[in-house]
Amino acid sequence: MNLTAAFHMGIIKLDEIVPAVEKLSTGRRWLIGGRVYRTIAAELYGTPMKESDFDFLVENSRCAVVPGWAIERNRHNGVKLRRGKDSIDIMSLQTYEPFDVLDVPRTIESFLDCVPFTIQSIAYDLQERKIIGDVGIAALMNQKVEVHNAKIAERYAESYHTTIEKRRKKIATSLYFS
Repeated sequence: MNLTAAFHMGIIKLDEIVPAVEKLSTGRRWLIGGRVYRTIAAELYGTPMKESDFDFLVENSRCAVVPGWAIERNRHNGVKLRRGKDSIDIMSLQTYEPFDVLDVPRTIESFLDCVPFTIQSIAYDLQERKIIGDVGIAALMNQKVEVHNAKIAERYAESYHTTIEKRRKKIATSLYFS
């Protein structure tokens, strides 16, 4: 099964979102998070497409004015753009906090290792125009959400004032996965 093709079939608004991200970053860019795995799950399994914002990881962030977008700080010390119902979070490899917690190199591979749950270990590489992340791909194919990085999962659950298991189950249930 070609997950990149499934992603391309289901993704909406990406072409109108990317120019704003390009104004605020340089180097490589990846779409990460729920927008990626939820889009693929909706295409492959017919799961409902829950509203989610666009989360990007970028090599380098920069300051710029983005006409038509309100700019704020997000909870990951990155930039949040808002325009109507659209929301974009931009996190930089240079400032992404879990890298400091785990003392790992600032790479996309480290990001994929630092996510709390297996389903989150996936990204869409905007330059290569393909889905990456073997662990996240396997989670989608097996329809299973498991803890991927326990230390980060604990911090993530705490930020939602819940437990790792409740957070894992909430994500899995929303996808109709185990």
